[in-house]
Amino acid sequence: MSAIAGIYRADGAPVDGGLLFKMREIVDYRGPDGAGIWIQGNVGLAHRLLCTTEESVYEKQPLTNGRGFWLTADCRIDNREELRREFESCRIWLELENRFAPYPPPDSAYILWAYELWGEEVPNHLLGDFAFAIWDERNQKLFCARDPLGLKPFFYHWDGRRLLFGSEMKQIFQDASIPDQLNLTYFSDLLLMVYPDRTETPYRTLQRLAPGHSLRIHAQKADINKYWNWNPGEEPLSRRTLDENAEIFLSIFKKSISARLRVPPAFRAGSLLSGGLDSSSIVSVAATLQNEKSFPVFTLHFPEANPRYQSEMADPVDESPYQNSLFEKYSLESHKVAIQGWGSFENFEENLWYQETPLFCPTVAYFHFLFRTANQASVRVLFTGEGGDEVFGVGPCCFMEDLKKLRFIPFAREFMGLRKNLGIPLGNLVLFTLANLLPEWMKVPYRNFFKKKPLGWLRPHLKHKILLSSQRNKNLLASSSYGIQGFFVGGYYPWLFETLERAGTYAGLEVRFPFLDLRLLRFLASVPWKQKFRCGVKKLVLRRALKELLPPLIQNRFRKTEFTPAVRAGFENYGFRPFREIFENPHPHLDSMTNSEKVAGISRVYFSKDPLRSSSGREFLWPLWYLVSVDQWLKHRESFDRKLKEKNHEKGKNAAVFPAGV
Repeated sequence: MSAIAGIYRADGAPVDGGLLFKMREIVDYRGPDGAGIWIQGNVGLAHRLLCTTEESVYEKQPLTNGRGFWLTADCRIDNREELRREFESCRIWLELENRFAPYPPPDSAYILWAYELWGEEVPNHLLGDFAFAIWDERNQKLFCARDPLGLKPFFYHWDGRRLLFGSEMKQIFQDASIPDQLNLTYFSDLLLMVYPDRTETPYRTLQRLAPGHSLRIHAQKADINKYWNWNPGEEPLSRRTLDENAEIFLSIFKKSISARLRVPPAFRAGSLLSGGLDSSSIVSVAATLQNEKSFPVFTLHFPEANPRYQSEMADPVDESPYQNSLFEKYSLESHKVAIQGWGSFENFEENLWYQETPLFCPTVAYFHFLFRTANQASVRVLFTGEGGDEVFGVGPCCFMEDLKKLRFIPFAREFMGLRKNLGIPLGNLVLFTLANLLPEWMKVPYRNFFKKKPLGWLRPHLKHKILLSSQRNKNLLASSSYGIQGFFVGGYYPWLFETLERAGTYAGLEVRFPFLDLRLLRFLASVPWKQKFRCGVKKLVLRRALKELLPPLIQNRFRKTEFTPAVRAGFENYGFRPFREIFENPHPHLDSMTNSEKVAGISRVYFSKDPLRSSSGREFLWPLWYLVSVDQWLKHRESFDRKLKEKNHEKGKNAAVFPAGV
């Protein structure tokens, strides 16, 4: 993950070179392999380079084509061959090739030459992850774009006179004249767990460029355009058999992983490995594509996890049996990180600094240790299985289809499969079935009777927002592409991807998502739901596609691991200190949104030593986490625009153990 930055003065004033330099250097950890600045009058671009592909080793940005176009980009382009054929047909490939000879053109050059060919339509011709800005001198405009899934970040400030943009918010706040007014709506959305809008940030003066959107600044006017308009729900359903679709899936999946295996010669690609179906599938295919090379994998171990807090619907935290089955089948280089001590609260201030937002989840600290271990093993690219659940996710009402068509035996199989394979309580299944059989006029009062009451610890003026939270259209509940459509609505997934992106960048590597290849999304949106989910068995087409590659133990794994026992152990080791703060000494802004007495009440339930009471209080984990995370972020935000100082906890308290590769 490289860093981009830029300033455009629509009022014609010259760019402050010192400010642009500071915007670049505050995130020097994002690009240790090179740096550049270009300024021309009222526009300036800056770049920090992290080499993540073979072609990027000799790359220099900002980049120009010599005809008045300048670019700064953080990108990985996966359809280089297709673009090359387009360039050859337009007779511009030879010029591009000669420009960078004897080295192959970097991915950024493909974007710049494509812009000259297609103009503002260029994002629709790109496959991959990208955030970029192009100064078009010929038309006197600045054009910026972000990839459809938001896997590369882009933040900006526009006040009608000037635009400042960067990969991180702290870059923009290097301009001391930009006020850091808090956006309290952002924080109230977090506390409600409805997640912020795709464009909102913690500050009123900063915005995200939404995934799949472009930004044009021309003649003191800013225009935002949604260039990505694909609707997964409108993809025609395939009539192919499960075996046929499995074969096609495997072919596309291999292409996705192969494209993401591109690394500089001095570094390696590796993968996170949990032992679940998603990460195991990635590792199996990557290890196969690597042939005889040993493929590095990075796993977590929780020796202090407390089994008293284990859910009956989830697998134990110890996933080593599944991991070992892969080690026996493939040539893997194992790196195990044992999480001990404070867990989620280890390096808490440091994590808040590089994340720039309240922490997404209690496991963010675990990423820090995993990614640092990967960096020490000369891994520059790290795969994650994030997105695997969603790309195969179907609407929860799909299995009602058989009942509504009076196909009772198939429905009974689905019903019992949900109970057996996923452990869903019988009462919950019965209530869900009844809710979907009721006539429309009865559904609203039925749901109102059974729905959870608004969170009692919120101030009254926030409770009404729960009813206004962005929910997916009810028609999608019976959609085969329900999970995929979630990527393109709401703010949950952009925040998740940015969290992983920042954690990887801070450790000096790039996180890549093999399941989030647009070719894969388009194909899976066309696969019927019964080829993804049947009788409580998820991801059928994936299991069938990798039947020869995955060990039987993983093939027949139906439940996921829940990290509550590990997270809870870290909370206990820390003495629940931050939790006590939120009702003993909350930040004034947090206090204005919550009722401290009610917060103390749910804390007592969650922190009870009685495992039964703690189990019943498991639902409070996420609300409590966001309370702590928001409170601590508000208390430390003044330092976010400055260089990070060492912010480790007391000496002698080890948060993680890093054994040598096994």
